[in-house]
Amino acid sequence: PLERAKIEYMLDSSTMARDGGLVGTLTRIWRKEGPGGWFRGNALNVARIAPTKAVELFIYDKFKATILKNEDQTELTGGQRMLGGSVASMCGTALTHPIDTLRSRVSGTGMPMGECWAALVANEGYGALWKGLGANMVRVAPYGAINYAVYDFCKATYRRVYGEKAKMAALPTMCFGALAGAAAQTGVYPLEM
Repeated sequence: PLERAKIEYMLDSSTMARDGGLVGTLTRIWRKEGPGGWFRGNALNVARIAPTKAVELFIYDKFKATILKNEDQTELTGGQRMLGGSVASMCGTALTHPIDTLRSRVSGTGMPMGECWAALVANEGYGALWKGLGANMVRVAPYGAINYAVYDFCKATYRRVYGEKAKMAALPTMCFGALAGAAAQTGVYPLEM
């Protein structure tokens, strides 16, 4: 629901003022479209995020393993983390950008997915699926750099404090992920807009 409101604000920033803020926007969507309106475009969001994150994690792990194998070090440096995270995020995003384009259109227009797809292709051609890729790369490069640098730094610090062999429990791992995501999102928010 928050993603749906964000997309509406990005497409028409006057929506927030007209609705009286976030709660007003969510209320309007609920009244106009029912509870399903909050989740319009979410199937595409899930179809986008799953392969994006899978590719990101794969690329980052391969990058990390290659660096650590070829260098005399046990942890990546901050710069290496940022470079690896940036490259990984750009690869994952490039793969799924067409899904993101369609998701944004569905969420922003209110059209059903099939109808939106047909209109997009008929009016703009298949190339429209790649619109905004450059701007998206400008956003995800620093996002990935910050996200992976913060997450990996937190994990490395945890291991230094509790020992290299210390098993990392779910709670610290989730906290590190939340901190990394919050730092990355905050850092690139102006680019998101």
